[in-house]
Amino acid sequence: MLWFALCLCGVSCARFTPPARGPEELPVPAEFTLYDASGAVPERWWEVFQSDELNRLIERALTGNLSLQQVYARLIQAEMAAIQAGAFWQDDRPVYFTGVGHFGQVRKDIPILNDYGLNIIQIEMGPQNGLPAPDRVDVDAIRANVVHCLDLAAAHNVAVNLLISPHYFPQWAKDADPAHSQCGEGFLKFCIEAPNTRPVMATWLDALMPLIAGHPALHSICLSNEPQYRGKCAYERALFQAWLKEKWQTIERANEVYGTQFRGFEEVDLPADASCGYGLFFDGCRFNQERFLAFHEMLRDRIHRYDPDLPVHAKVMSHAFEAVSYTHLTLPTIYSV
Repeated sequence: MLWFALCLCGVSCARFTPPARGPEELPVPAEFTLYDASGAVPERWWEVFQSDELNRLIERALTGNLSLQQVYARLIQAEMAAIQAGAFWQDDRPVYFTGVGHFGQVRKDIPILNDYGLNIIQIEMGPQNGLPAPDRVDVDAIRANVVHCLDLAAAHNVAVNLLISPHYFPQWAKDADPAHSQCGEGFLKFCIEAPNTRPVMATWLDALMPLIAGHPALHSICLSNEPQYRGKCAYERALFQAWLKEKWQTIERANEVYGTQFRGFEEVDLPADASCGYGLFFDGCRFNQERFLAFHEMLRDRIHRYDPDLPVHAKVMSHAFEAVSYTHLTLPTIYSV
């Protein structure tokens, strides 16, 4: 066994020398059989091999493979992006937006935004600035804060989303009805159901929209910022009671569902939390959302009187890592106004 092991060691350490090869050359044919040297190569030469895999790979490589002339033309065209129908278009295609704030500084930065790859901004102006008094509309303020910005943006290929800021509700309008101090949530600290609320917002939009409708830089209107609302006043309570009566028809049916003992719908108050029972609380939240949606629809419809195709939206919030009460929950689907 020791002898066998030593033999193995000797073999493993021995240098391997390949056998000598002769100087002979491999035979090369005088011509190949696929093509004649004088013949023209087919334009789609790869199809001659009848390989589906090769055809697929070649087609993928050719897709979007631009010539130098095409590359140069597209680089030139990149400098010719324009605002068309309220949106950026380039080479018959829409351009994706990248935007920037802050509201004040962004107005000053409009001439340089394209240099940073930015092509949309949001600015804001609300009824408090446009309606300084019950009988006065400040058209000059609208021109200075909105129209001038739109003109500057159009000259520099920047689109503008305008936030009409209902949260800047005029103080003189709030002072006219105590309900405004009882209702609201978040930014919107006034009553959307007070008799003077919709007329004030309509007056504001009637002053604003004729000056900006159809402007080439106007991309869209933001109806409200981070919308939250809770109604608590007598106006809201009466509307809620009418809503319940329409839904359940009789107080007996409502009591059966809610597990309550109301003698009439006029006894039902706006639920502040679920201590009244989840059924009634849920309906209170749903009523609140429907009325809030109706307020946004009113704003949308007023805007579309002047510019029917102008996109509008509400900038909703989401709290991914915070506990959120259902009373604060805003359903994005119902705000697709």
